[in-house]
Amino acid sequence: MKNMRDNPTKPSQKTPRILIIRLDYIGDMLCTTALMSAIRDNYPNCYLAVLAHSYNRSVIEHNTDIDAVFQYIFSRQLERNPRPGKISSLIDRLKLVLKLRAIHFDYVIIPNGGRYMSSIQFAWQLGAKHVFFIDESLAFDDRIPEHVETRLIEHETLAGFRVSGDLLKNINPEDYKLQLNLPTKNNLVQRVQNEKNLPIIGLNFSARVPERSWSLRNWCKLAVVLAKNNQLYIFGTPEMWDDPQFKAEASKSGLYELSKNSQYTALVRTKTFLEMAEVISDCDILISTDGGAVHVAAALKKPAVVLFENRPEKYNRWYPWGVEYTVVTSKTSAEVEGITINDVVNGHEKLMAKISLQKNY
Repeated sequence: MKNMRDNPTKPSQKTPRILIIRLDYIGDMLCTTALMSAIRDNYPNCYLAVLAHSYNRSVIEHNTDIDAVFQYIFSRQLERNPRPGKISSLIDRLKLVLKLRAIHFDYVIIPNGGRYMSSIQFAWQLGAKHVFFIDESLAFDDRIPEHVETRLIEHETLAGFRVSGDLLKNINPEDYKLQLNLPTKNNLVQRVQNEKNLPIIGLNFSARVPERSWSLRNWCKLAVVLAKNNQLYIFGTPEMWDDPQFKAEASKSGLYELSKNSQYTALVRTKTFLEMAEVISDCDILISTDGGAVHVAAALKKPAVVLFENRPEKYNRWYPWGVEYTVVTSKTSAEVEGITINDVVNGHEKLMAKISLQKNY
């Protein structure tokens, strides 16, 4: 499909004109791509733009449903701006507001399940006819016990559709999947064709949030166990490879030796989001802790085993949308670190059984 941004039609010649504001993580942005597809499907002649920041815009740079991506200029976190100086940031933010106001948006959508006041306040400056955002009484923040105890917990993808209900009437959100269009591949890993026809598992060793982390010792031991019957692509943050702890655990577990002597186990040094996404696209299954990689897998239609904190408000909101998956939590603690290697192996076997059953129907 041709990218909508290749179409030279001016915004004024399209209707309605819609702006989505999404200023959080890559996983959150990916969870909004189903909404983008629904808008494009139901309003094929619309002008659909997204306001993102420098990091999460990489998720939608090649999205074929979008006409334009604008970069947000922060008023406080100036170091995140293209020109971080105070005066430069003030000038660039004013230019952004004027540019967006000139488009005369009919709708501005803030699809977050939580309430992001900075996005709401910015949206009102744009002069749109309608600004959609979640009502304060329905907004969900898993850091607030009262919300966890009394408010609806739904997938973040559904929250975007709920916010946009007046625009997308009688739409079934489950008809729409997450989307991630990748540019030309760099072939970071060579997919090995083998007589055993081993499935390829992507193992994401990294987790940027401490409470979602699983120890490198566990990851290395798990890799050695799974390597007996699978091909493995192992990746993590760029800094992980030089971490003395990773080197020690990879050596002690036998992972280093395995990767050197087996054509079926590859340690892949990804440096960017797109490189991580490319590796996942070459896998059959992803195993990861809760995070952006999980939603990348869902957008690439890859089944996933996801290690979550034992908190329903987490795994009922951030599971991989639209694909087969299993959630693994600890039986003994709320933390991800309480998950055992056997728990993950059993989760993988459960997922494989689901996939096998699906193929037989």
